Order: sequence, then C-alpha cells, then structure tokens
Amino acid sequence: APLYSLQEQRHVPHNVHTYSALMNVAIKAGHSEHALETYYRMRRAGCVPNLVTCVSARGLGRGSACAHTHTD
Repeated sequence: APLYSLQEQRHVPHNVHTYSALMNVAIKAGHSEHALETYYRMRRAGCVPNLVTCVSARGLGRGSACAHTHTD
C-alpha cells in the first residue's frame, strides 16, 4: 500500500498504465498478494485491463480474468 500513498502524494493518475506498472513492481518484488489487490482495485475503479495487465495477471494465475477484456 505504500506505493498507493506515493501515487496519491505525487498526483499520479489512476489508469490502466499506472495500475499495470504497480502490478509488475509487486510481482517482481515477490508480493503477489499486493499485485492481486492492485488488479482488483483497478477493476473496481472501472479500468479495463490491457495486454500488459493480462500478462501480469497470467503470472498470478489470473490470466483467465482478462479473457476478452483488454483493449490493446
């Protein structure tokens, strides 16, 4: 959750690109639970997953969650 605080402090927009980047950082750091939380947060915010998001989700065993939803 510290990355979300930093995102808010620096007024970084919440969009599919920033959510996907946060997911990738969490996965690379070995924090799959944070990556999954980010995915769900993104979906609740109304962001449609793109190809990058779906590749990350596949690494979490959630690739099917992106079936036919990405826009890229």
